[in-house]
Amino acid sequence: MKFKVHMLAFEDGKIRVVDVPDDEVKGRSDNDILERIFYWGQNEFAPQPICSVSVGDVVEYNDKFFLVQGAGWKELSEVEMDNYKKFDRNDRIKFSYGF
Repeated sequence: MKFKVHMLAFEDGKIRVVDVPDDEVKGRSDNDILERIFYWGQNEFAPQPICSVSVGDVVEYNDKFFLVQGAGWKELSEVEMDNYKKFDRNDRIKFSYGF
């Protein structure tokens, strides 16, 4: 299954498509699926000519936005996502770590 990740930590908002094997998605909780998206978004496991998914990036899943935080995930509304994209990189990272 393919998921879009807004690469806002280091790639100025480029989109990375992360392909998670179907058997790693079927029957899993939303949190488990987000964790699998993060895992398969690492160049160590699925190389792409773009940075790995990092703290500060945002995953689109089930028509919602999920911010990769230092520990866990934060759901963002559409308005929060629009505002988040307007932050500069340093402020996005601070926000992702809860500062």
